[in-house]
Amino acid sequence: MTSAQANASLLRQRDSRHPDQNGVGDDKLKALGVTHVELLPVMAFDEQDIPASAAALGLRNYWGYSTHSFYSPHPRYCVEPASAPQEFRAFVDALHAAGIRVLLDVVFNHTSEAGTNGPVIHFKVMANDVFYQVDRNDARHYRDYTGCGNTINCN
Repeated sequence: MTSAQANASLLRQRDSRHPDQNGVGDDKLKALGVTHVELLPVMAFDEQDIPASAAALGLRNYWGYSTHSFYSPHPRYCVEPASAPQEFRAFVDALHAAGIRVLLDVVFNHTSEAGTNGPVIHFKVMANDVFYQVDRNDARHYRDYTGCGNTINCN
């Protein structure tokens, strides 16, 4: 097994000068002898979850480890965000057609809502103490076993 780790957006680079060459770059991967691609997290995440110094430079979160919408492909990785599930499926199918297997790096232990001072996206509002491990004496405070401000309650 020869694997390559990549961000999905790198494999999906689009070049308006050469639209016939847009795609997953499977020819280059095959030429390198790659049999498996491990994709960094592909689920929708908070691109603004970065240090203020990086944001001041116009940068955004690129890694995808601050998931906010499980099982939803990150819209920026797609040409048409509304078609993200179909585009992601076609992307994986193209790799499979080239004989390249796909491994996904997934994040199921925390979300981008972070801790007490983190953003409120949806889980905190719907049922904070159901979705997250919280302090038994004060549900406003999160148990943080992940180093990310919160821990998903999967017990």
